[in-house]
Amino acid sequence: MRTPVKHFCECLGYDGDSGLIEPREFSQVTGVAQALWAAHDQAKLQACFGAWEDHWGQDGSRRFTPLVYIVQADDEDDARRIHRWVWSQGKVPCLVILCPDEVIVCSGFHFLTDARWNDAVQREPLPWSTGDRLAPSLRDLAPDRLHASITWRDFTKSGKVGVDAALLDGLEGLHDYLADNIKSERLRIRPDLINRLIGRLIYTYLLTDKRVIEVEGWECDAAEGERLLEQQSSRFWTLQDRIDEVFNGGVFQISEQERSLVTPSLLDLAIGFIRRGEKYDGKYRQTALFSIDLSAIRIETLSAVYEKFLRTESVEDANRDGVVYTRPFLADFILNRVADSCKFKRDTKVLDPTCGSGVFLVAAFRHIVESELAVGRQRGRRYLSLQRLHELLKGCIYGVEKSSSAAQVAAFSLYLNLLDYLDPVDLASHINEVSAEKVFPPMLGSNIVAADFFSKKRFFPEISFDITVGNPPWKKLADVTEHSGEVERYAIEWHDASQHVAWSLVKKYLKVDGRLALVLPAKSFAAPAAGRFVTAFARETDIDLVVNMSSWRRYLFAGAEDPAALMFATNRPPKAVGRTYFYMPRLWSQPFNPDAMWMLAVDRADVNSLPSAMAFANPENVFDAFVLKPYDRRVKQRLISLYHGEKVTSLRGLLDDAGLELARGVTAAELKIPGAARAAAAQLDPKLRDDRRSVITDLSAVFEEHPDLRDLSIEQLKENSVGARCKGPRLILARSMQYCYRTAEVFAVNPTFNLIFSIKPTPKRDEARQLELLSRLGQYLMSDFARYQFALFGKLWQIDGKRAEKNDLERIVVPSLASLQSHTDWDCSGSKASDVLKRMEMEEFLAPLEDYADFRSELENARWPTPRPSGDSRVPETYLAMLGDVLCSRLNEEVEVTTGEGNSVMTEIVLGFQSDLEDTAIAALSDGDGFQFFDSARLKRGSGRSQVIMCKPKGVEHMTLERAYADGLHVINRLFLR
Repeated sequence: MRTPVKHFCECLGYDGDSGLIEPREFSQVTGVAQALWAAHDQAKLQACFGAWEDHWGQDGSRRFTPLVYIVQADDEDDARRIHRWVWSQGKVPCLVILCPDEVIVCSGFHFLTDARWNDAVQREPLPWSTGDRLAPSLRDLAPDRLHASITWRDFTKSGKVGVDAALLDGLEGLHDYLADNIKSERLRIRPDLINRLIGRLIYTYLLTDKRVIEVEGWECDAAEGERLLEQQSSRFWTLQDRIDEVFNGGVFQISEQERSLVTPSLLDLAIGFIRRGEKYDGKYRQTALFSIDLSAIRIETLSAVYEKFLRTESVEDANRDGVVYTRPFLADFILNRVADSCKFKRDTKVLDPTCGSGVFLVAAFRHIVESELAVGRQRGRRYLSLQRLHELLKGCIYGVEKSSSAAQVAAFSLYLNLLDYLDPVDLASHINEVSAEKVFPPMLGSNIVAADFFSKKRFFPEISFDITVGNPPWKKLADVTEHSGEVERYAIEWHDASQHVAWSLVKKYLKVDGRLALVLPAKSFAAPAAGRFVTAFARETDIDLVVNMSSWRRYLFAGAEDPAALMFATNRPPKAVGRTYFYMPRLWSQPFNPDAMWMLAVDRADVNSLPSAMAFANPENVFDAFVLKPYDRRVKQRLISLYHGEKVTSLRGLLDDAGLELARGVTAAELKIPGAARAAAAQLDPKLRDDRRSVITDLSAVFEEHPDLRDLSIEQLKENSVGARCKGPRLILARSMQYCYRTAEVFAVNPTFNLIFSIKPTPKRDEARQLELLSRLGQYLMSDFARYQFALFGKLWQIDGKRAEKNDLERIVVPSLASLQSHTDWDCSGSKASDVLKRMEMEEFLAPLEDYADFRSELENARWPTPRPSGDSRVPETYLAMLGDVLCSRLNEEVEVTTGEGNSVMTEIVLGFQSDLEDTAIAALSDGDGFQFFDSARLKRGSGRSQVIMCKPKGVEHMTLERAYADGLHVINRLFLR
């Protein structure tokens, strides 16, 4: 390392830390080696500080996440160029630029052009201070704060300024710009030709900016006269022919006839938009594409963004086919998890059955090439020969894609990925010498097939695949294919295309012991009607990992409300004693803002495993494993055991005892009274309601605003089969369980409500007593304790927090009929909860209720927690007690649990065992000084062989009872069950 860089690393505390990577070590960091070398060559990267993710599986590799690039610049212009390059790469959150007279600290995910650049950076003059005297902008880059993500969480990009957003904005803007001009000039050019022209230009600039080809003088400096524009057009098409001759003419093909439709002025408009920042009539400038350094952009980013950009050809078709923007970090996470158990090798064959623009295939090819470089004679090298890369690409990577445009982008992306690993000497010889062999091998029609996956019994019939991966459409089969009536019949729900793809892969494409990794809709695991697909699939395959992405709903896929699940399986019968890992990453625990996600961090303490046979035995078990934390599963089982007590029962039991029924509101078809009004949620929602969600008994304001709701009469309902839901004493419950009405008025509500009503007509003399009973029940159902139970039993509640279904409601524990009749106050919330639970002989549930109500309830429906003052940083006694209880009960020995020293960002929990730990447990402990951003319960060696220190981030969210229970299981699994 150069002296200034070494001095900086010493001052910041990087020197000697395992997170510091120097250029001589870049080739050893599998997965990001090429990105580090590119930054070294183009942005003068001298060192990188980052974090190592722990082993996921027993044989898994450690993954490195770059956090800070440390570079050197000659002056401010050079620093600005480097910042632009690093931002265009989109790989690292923090950038430190060492200049001769100052240090410039930048966000790697935020770049501003022109004079605005100074507003986006921080400067510190040289020489800098050391230790505690470091300037705040430098102190924030110290290892302890980086490992805690305290600093670089602030450096993460806004979703509006990242390079992926800029690229998409620029491509869509360019398409619209050209389309407007085509319309005004009355040119006959289709949207797909516009996109192919844009693809050709991006292709050309990628080759020239990366200096793969050296071409000068083909562009005009500006639009100056028709003759110059015609010369520019002629030189452009000549260059395209030369590119096709040397590389491959298989992508973004534009025929001679189509070229004639692209006028020189239209071509210049596109060039000006990309290269000169021009837009429309020249009065405005755009910087989205203009500011991106195409030599830096990651191919995965280009591929993923193109997938969304292609919607411009037909938004209707894209929506129908379920086209979504699959973020590169998600593809990285999925391929990393596959690599943990199935090593990528030179003969590994990978298939994406709905590959889109190739983001998964690009990531897979990168894994294969870097695995090749990491072994044997290639170890430590950066490049492979063209022949070897051809062999790997043609022999390993396969995809099927319905959209021909997306299939072309997939091939294009793989070609550019090949260039990242091609020996420059080998490349130069092919460009400068006449060679029959193209730089890019033919892929379209052979490896990348533009076809409907459901249109054939099997593509690539001669190949059995080692790995199948992808994000198939979450639509009904009939919506995405014309061949829905011709496909095989499998155990699927809702005629779901993604489930059908999963079955097709294991039945027809994967070899025995082959690996499957798919992005599926979470409803396959958690919806009320779910169960048929996953339980059947688990009987025939070994599902070893399921990741619940429900808390990322509304953020992971733009415009998609449905949450996702990631399923990993091996094509073999499940093992009799096999286990499945379940992980539900909470969005608030990740190191970014929701609209600016760039990675998926794995918190090992949040990963739990269950016997596969138990987890997939029935739909209820699947839901519990997929949605509930271990602590909540324990509470739920304890509640179920109380169904037949003297003081409590299930809601179903109470309804039976009281002669009541629970049903949805009525539809117009059921009511059978033409013109009869039915109240909807918007009409009955009281809007301004207190936090207690009290029972509302006065509907006069509702009827005054909506008098038509009272159009029904008892006479009309006499012979109506749904009359009991529209008259007599009843509770009207919003399915969100945010409010309820108790009434005996005659009117109907629609199915956005649940109703509790008498099965038999209530005599007038008993009406008051029945209304009082319903009031007490409604009070209980609106309480925090009932709400906690909705989260345990409600199959949709944790996902969207607004739909309590009949079957789930009937399972919650409620006071018995005798108890309800004996007491008036059943508000089991806040300070009253203790008395109510004591009356029900359920005091044991007060602690989990408070744990839920104080913090976890606000995380439902993918919400972000409310910022809280730091307050008392001491570890709560409730956390220590629960942690100790889990360890003692599971290990059958006393374990001393106390607080340690910690520091400003970290808490230490000291665990003292009665006897020395075995060697395997000692080996599982970390030598590091603290937790990493992805590890909320990092275990390290204590004093002697019988002591372990758990390092945890500070904050109330990490000290709940649910976390204590999970942390206890993590300690046991990590140290005693390996």
